[in-house]
Amino acid sequence: TGQRQSTSIVLLGNKASKVKVRDAATVLRIVFNKAKNKAVAVDYLHKNKVKRVWARKKIILSSGARSCAVLMKSGYGPKNLLEDNNIKVVYDNPNVGIKLRNHLFVTPQFSCP
Repeated sequence: TGQRQSTSIVLLGNKASKVKVRDAATVLRIVFNKAKNKAVAVDYLHKNKVKRVWARKKIILSSGARSCAVLMKSGYGPKNLLEDNNIKVVYDNPNVGIKLRNHLFVTPQFSCP
């Protein structure tokens, strides 16, 4: 319609949408098809069970600062770091996580007369 809408309305509120949300789930890793150089599935932990969901078209990784951790656990990142942590290298990309920094959330408090 040419109007801005929230993700929840467009993807989750649309009955034709095939997007499914798993609450209380933690992504463990992305499964890559090395021959096709493509992400094909996601392993996640839900109710103390490891489950796998296969992608029909694509996987969108949108987990903020945790995105690079998911990529590295999946074998996508700096080769030396992955090998040092006994993670099988799928793709050597030295830029994954290179600029990641923890940002402190500090709420200043003060009193005024």
